Amino acid sequence: MKLAHFFPYFALILSCGKKESEPNLPRVTVGFGNSTPASLTYPSITTPTKFKIKLYSIQLIEDVSSSGEFSGEAPVVWAAPACSTKSESDSEGTTYTGLSSDDICNQAGISYIDLTLTAPYLNDQLSPSTISIPEGTYRYAVLKMLGSQTPGNTTFKNWLWSHSPSSTDEIEGASSLKNWVGSFSTPLEATDGKMSMIHLMYDLSQSVIVNDVLPTSTTDLSCRPDNMVCARAPIVEPLVTFGS
Repeated sequence: MKLAHFFPYFALILSCGKKESEPNLPRVTVGFGNSTPASLTYPSITTPTKFKIKLYSIQLIEDVSSSGEFSGEAPVVWAAPACSTKSESDSEGTTYTGLSSDDICNQAGISYIDLTLTAPYLNDQLSPSTISIPEGTYRYAVLKMLGSQTPGNTTFKNWLWSHSPSSTDEIEGASSLKNWVGSFSTPLEATDGKMSMIHLMYDLSQSVIVNDVLPTSTTDLSCRPDNMVCARAPIVEPLVTFGS
């Protein structure tokens, strides 16, 4: 599929101008792209009618070790407004600073992001900004949900979903999924002065599992109490286009 076909699914605005005083660092803007086929709405049993997450931050990662540890540069390119502040300087450009703990972030009222929306409403929830990052070769985008700092999170409710239009079928819970990792098909080469747009594409059409047995792996699942229906996080596929 041509990349141009994805553009209806996100609304990102980039400023290509550059002040004389700004550093010549690589810069990126990130947003979501919902590629769920429009025909797969309810009553498609595998497609949720609601799928909301409390997203804490989005990071770019250069590499991941065999043990799952991140290595190299790991800049934050988006963070929930309730959990962070932005810093601007001539030497570092615009970056995120002061990310709060799960507890403080929760008390500050971190909001749900509804992944069933499409553009432009989907990315209106993010209010994406152009962020400066270190030069590097980035192979992964990592989405962290509220509770990502708490091993085996059972405290912080961080997603809400439903498999039918009825509000009585809504499930809200605390996922133990800490790092939701998407791999770039072609690494992002962030070099001196380059502007990049990152589109986190996903498809919700297989995010509901109907089963009478609890799946073996529950790290990325949220299930009804009877375990008859579960929801899982979709695969995220980061796509990149380059600007000036």
